[in-house]
Amino acid sequence: MNQRIVVGLDGTKYSQSAIKWACVRAKTFGGIVIGIAIVDVPGIEKSQVGSGVGGNYYAQKAIDYKLEDASTRTAGFITDFEKKCTEEGVPYETYLKLGEPIDIFKEEGKTADLIVMGLRTYFKFETTNAPDEGLIRKLLLDPVCPVIGVPEVIEPHETIIICFNGSTASARAMRAYALLSPNIPNSYKVILLNVGDSMEEGEYLLNRAEKYLNTFGIHPEKVWRQGKPEDVIFEKAKKYKPTPLVVLGAYSDKARYIFGKRTTKLMEDGTIPIFVYH
Repeated sequence: MNQRIVVGLDGTKYSQSAIKWACVRAKTFGGIVIGIAIVDVPGIEKSQVGSGVGGNYYAQKAIDYKLEDASTRTAGFITDFEKKCTEEGVPYETYLKLGEPIDIFKEEGKTADLIVMGLRTYFKFETTNAPDEGLIRKLLLDPVCPVIGVPEVIEPHETIIICFNGSTASARAMRAYALLSPNIPNSYKVILLNVGDSMEEGEYLLNRAEKYLNTFGIHPEKVWRQGKPEDVIFEKAKKYKPTPLVVLGAYSDKARYIFGKRTTKLMEDGTIPIFVYH
């Protein structure tokens, strides 16, 4: 299977981690890495709105300068990406896009199997130094493909924690990961985790999920725990070194368009890589 893996390029350590992760996946499961650099033209133009009478000339000058600077910097992002892919022996494509980052990634995701980006993104670098922490959340409001969010500093993971509570969101996330990662090498430890109040129900759900994963050549260790799901998942992930990848559905069971507490906690912490879908 030759996957198309889109990775966001913004020149930060988060972006470098995303490139590293995308290359590892491409080499492990087969794929081509698509590097996307963005010049946020709408954001740059909006930053100069309200200059007042007589200020239009200088506002346009400022816009032109920022656009030129952004073009130069994004060209550097692409060069660094191409160098890394060449070193890793991974096939790649590169694209420089003009527009709003969320719109670009939603469009690129339509012809991709996976999007990999930092848990903090800085595609609006010409207008703010603050991260756009909501980009992944916005992508998941209307997902076109699964998303992997990676932390600023990352080591090659050896453990994968698949969270399954029987909900539609968790089932879709598990299915998506299995389809993209069949026959996981023995070097990876896969943990199938259920958190709930009833051990009997938990074991029933784990056995069902295990049988499904077995059809993809994935043989997980089953774990049931009692407690608050967001706390148990977080504490479980923190026990492993290197930090594992956590697979989970994006939304809570009660409200389709509200992020579940478990997803929110991992996103806000920003140190644990997550595979999210719903």
